[in-house]
Amino acid sequence: MKQIYGYGCVSSVTIPRTDAEALKQTKAYQALKTQFNNMMLSEDCLHVDLVTASYRTRSKLKNILTSSGFGDCIVIINISALGITPGEIKENYLKIYEAGIGLLIPDYSNPANDNLDPLSTCDWSMCLPENLLYNGSDYPDIIKEKLAAIDTLEVKTNRGREFKGRPENFITVYWLYENYFLAEKDTYHNKLMDIGKKRFYRLATEYETTDPNYYKDLLEQEEKYHISEKPKRHGSVPDDFDKFLELLDNGLSLDEAAKQMNYNMMNDIDFKRYQIKYLGGKKSMAVANELRKTELALSLTKDVITDTE
Repeated sequence: MKQIYGYGCVSSVTIPRTDAEALKQTKAYQALKTQFNNMMLSEDCLHVDLVTASYRTRSKLKNILTSSGFGDCIVIINISALGITPGEIKENYLKIYEAGIGLLIPDYSNPANDNLDPLSTCDWSMCLPENLLYNGSDYPDIIKEKLAAIDTLEVKTNRGREFKGRPENFITVYWLYENYFLAEKDTYHNKLMDIGKKRFYRLATEYETTDPNYYKDLLEQEEKYHISEKPKRHGSVPDDFDKFLELLDNGLSLDEAAKQMNYNMMNDIDFKRYQIKYLGGKKSMAVANELRKTELALSLTKDVITDTE
């Protein structure tokens, strides 16, 4: 029997991952509920993922893709339910499309297009039309056009509103710090910014937990500098991290273990970094500190470190 799923996503660090009722009170869930009521569909088919700036895993979407079959349909309220960047949106968009699942995005301000967003892959019959079916190799021209439209999307984020107090070059300095390319004393007082230690820590925590660009930036640092091989520099290892590791040893996935431990800020890369810090302690950080003397670090910081003579 054809299955129709409602899918949404909430970005928050204040909602516990285990609090299903709190998730149901969010605007994303309520908007989906209203849409399903209008379509006379059951609320039991609604699925909303909870993500943070650093925890981008969409376990509910993954479960839908695993349990659904060819000809099923996913209903979303708007395309931002699939990501915060065009790249993230396109990745999830293609996962749905390649699985043979229709994507319905209502847009009641667009009667000329049958009240559908142009990025929908199906109409109100909620089935992928034959001319859009994926053959396993090439995408139909219509799908290519939709992917090109996603590439040009201007996805709204909170940057520019919540982060007004952030120094202009903070993120540049933050990543030099996290990569151990800067000594701590040069982190707070340099040619790019002058900042107190406590304020730096506060801004670093804000960046890691609330900035939707954090994980994207983290992936870039992994590609450039293999940051997953370095202990996490800012932030303490959770007090119950040993229990978290036990859950992983017992076969739970990172997502499942993070949910059980109510870790709202754990992703694959930062997990590796916290694990190095947990197992290696201060010694691992002392070893990493020597990276500031490497040719790479010196070249990246030559215009950052304040000259002292």
